Amino acid sequence: MHLNELMKIQRKSEKLSQ
Repeated sequence: MHLNELMKIQRKSEKLSQ
């Protein structure tokens, strides 16, 4: 898995969490 993809998913999760 690419770190970039992981960061993208994390950002998405953060946006959904907010």
